[in-house]
Order: sequence, then structure tokens, then C-alpha cells
Amino acid sequence: MVYIHASLCESMRLYPPVPIDSKEAASDDILPDGTIVMKGMRVSYSPFAMGRMENLWGSDCNEFKPER
Repeated sequence: MVYIHASLCESMRLYPPVPIDSKEAASDDILPDGTIVMKGMRVSYSPFAMGRMENLWGSDCNEFKPER
């Protein structure tokens, strides 16, 4: 059961059902990189691109590896 869960998570990392999304800030906030987000601003992000970031997942980021 653990390996099935890991396989599903890895599949979602590489092939997210929503490749691009955005959210509206409910209150003022600061992102981890220091970007200031004011209430009402829209923040767009790409789970597809985030799942393939080498600095997060390593040099084998494009490979399907449930054992991550």
C-alpha cells in the first residue's frame, strides 16, 4: 500500500491534473522569496513546472521514481 501511494504521488508530481493555477490573496502576506503580496492580488503558479524543478527534485527530476 505504501508503494501504491508513493506511485500516485509521483504521478501527480509529473502529471498534475491542473498544470497552471492561480489564487487570490485573502490578506497581505510575504512569499518565502521575499515577494510582498497584497490582499486581492492574484498569484499564478505552475504545479507542472514545480514538479520538474531540478533544484527541488534533483538531476533525475524528469524520471518516474516512486521511491523518492
